[in-house]
Amino acid sequence: VELIKDSLNLDPAKRPETAELMRSRWFETDPLPCANSEMKMPPEGSGMKELGVRKRQVQREEAKEDEDKVARDGKQRASNAQPQAERPKRAAPDQGREGPEPSPKR
Repeated sequence: VELIKDSLNLDPAKRPETAELMRSRWFETDPLPCANSEMKMPPEGSGMKELGVRKRQVQREEAKEDEDKVARDGKQRASNAQPQAERPKRAAPDQGREGPEPSPKR
């Protein structure tokens, strides 16, 4: 419990370093969570971000680039297209109608 409590401290200066956490008795008593060699740890000096964060970040960046490319291509096609003939304007609903005025709705 103490290990978790210390790790979740809101003040980063009071949180234990990774090496200090790894020396905790929790990692040295049986049953061991797993062999130390089996623990997935980020490469030395890369910080303690969760594994896979960079992969998701790259995927988001690639998706954004794809969206931007599609938008640029769409704008380019629109600017290269021939201007369409202007459509005739419609008459207002009351103009050009014959017959009695419609009765107001109740």
